Amino acid sequence: MRVLLLSPLYPPYAQGGAELSAQGLARWLGDRGHDVAVLTAAKDAETECWDERRDGARIFRLPFPRPYSIHKQGRGVPLWLKPLWHLGDHCDPRNLRIMERVVDAVRPDVATLHSLVGLGHNIVAPLAARDIPTLYVLPDLALACLRATMFRRGRACEGRCLECRLSAAVKRAALRRVPRLGFVSPSQANLDRLAAAGALDGRPTRVIANVNAYPAPRRPRTASATPRFTYVGRLDAPKGVECLLQAARAARQRAAFTLTIIGAGGEEARLRAAYGDCDWLEFTGWLPLDEAVEAIHQADALCLPSLWPENLPGAAVIALGNAAPVLASATGGLPELVREGVDGRLLPPGDVAAWRDALIDLALHPERLASMRIAASDKVRRFAPDRLGEDYLDFMSEIRARPQQGRGAAESSLVLQEG
Repeated sequence: MRVLLLSPLYPPYAQGGAELSAQGLARWLGDRGHDVAVLTAAKDAETECWDERRDGARIFRLPFPRPYSIHKQGRGVPLWLKPLWHLGDHCDPRNLRIMERVVDAVRPDVATLHSLVGLGHNIVAPLAARDIPTLYVLPDLALACLRATMFRRGRACEGRCLECRLSAAVKRAALRRVPRLGFVSPSQANLDRLAAAGALDGRPTRVIANVNAYPAPRRPRTASATPRFTYVGRLDAPKGVECLLQAARAARQRAAFTLTIIGAGGEEARLRAAYGDCDWLEFTGWLPLDEAVEAIHQADALCLPSLWPENLPGAAVIALGNAAPVLASATGGLPELVREGVDGRLLPPGDVAAWRDALIDLALHPERLASMRIAASDKVRRFAPDRLGEDYLDFMSEIRARPQQGRGAAESSLVLQEG
């Protein structure tokens, strides 16, 4: 089977879990004899390539017509350029011409979309015109929110603003033209939120965790008399890292522990300046995946203080797979992973006092961490890559088996749906 995988960022230029998960699926399919091609955005002219085989996949890393590269993530660019960037991302016709060239070269039997931000939300038109079965893998809330997080000005959004509604309408109109389309999400919570926003149009859906074969730790875990808490992820406002740091600073007045912050992002410099004088705290910056896995393996608990309804963070899966308890915000897909008081704690997002008390309690009662560690080891089988990969293949087969439609039929269906 020929599979065309779309991911705006793709290793070695990954910045988050979504692109690592795209690579995980590509590797799994390639290892089983499928012909996998990846369309991704070039960082600059030096990183461009056309149909080069790397790491078992055919890579098409191409420039997309934007005022700045998706790799910048909007950081350090003039504010007036951002609306122009998003306009091009929604409707620039050059997105389609790039996609048509790649589809002609690959001739895919099925396509998987791992976010379209940076590639263009109208890029699906060639898939619709050729009736290519398509799976849209949902890493976030981009189909309902321009920022993909439903988080703004330091808090989760209760509703959707006009710009998000307009953006969602454009995305929905493009996807409705794809005759055979299904949606995959790592968590039920993410699917439910997007369905409530009207983004899924009653199409087939599946909850399948990401097909990631994480590296195994290289060293045995060592015990520590002082509990070791760790955070792994982006250092951006929706991740809630400052809530964790405020809670930890207060908790340290009553209990001894260490906290390691692993990751980079827009908030890194400010957080380092505000908390860098704490001798119990370490900022490591970004670490390669194998080093991040090692750090989680050595920790006594992973902390994920997300303020937005996060999907299914890979760091949590790594932690539970290494029998490390998880302290997580009770939002998004995290309650689907963590059992309160069994293999972790579920805490109110942004509640500094609740996070402070949880850190104190576990630091003063390490036997509770030990009990949670035993319970966390039960999760290993749930995230076995072969099991999840087979689930993906089964859903691909379901979408491919749906009745085929020509371009005219797809457009007629759209007219009927829109009344």
